Amino acid sequence: ERAVELGVPVLQHTWFKITGNLPGESTASDLASLAARHPRASFIAAHTGGEWERGIRAIRATPNVTAEICGGDPTAGFVEMAVRELGPERVVYGSDFAGRSFASQLAKVYGAEISDAAKRLILSENARRMLQPILTAKGTKS
Repeated sequence: ERAVELGVPVLQHTWFKITGNLPGESTASDLASLAARHPRASFIAAHTGGEWERGIRAIRATPNVTAEICGGDPTAGFVEMAVRELGPERVVYGSDFAGRSFASQLAKVYGAEISDAAKRLILSENARRMLQPILTAKGTKS
């Protein structure tokens, strides 16, 4: 509720562990359930659940959840599936710079077989749109 008041998205780490998640670790399915209970809030599924095909499917029916694509190797088809299933407005770039190179994470977008307009949305415009309310409230010009 506070995030809605402030106009900021909630970034939630999501991961599907092969061995099963520990208590308190979120999956993309958990985030979709939370988002369904809070339809006015905006959420970002960090890593799109790690197991990205499952993560994309988990959040597909929850329009207030955006897929963040950092982490993991630049696997062919990830970004294309996210754009196809969610629309380019619901996909956002992330670097995961502490664990991955910028080059490998940017390659996911630059190498994807999607339009240049979709790439611009993913690399900057979606994040700018999502953060604009808080930036405006703080007096920052975009």
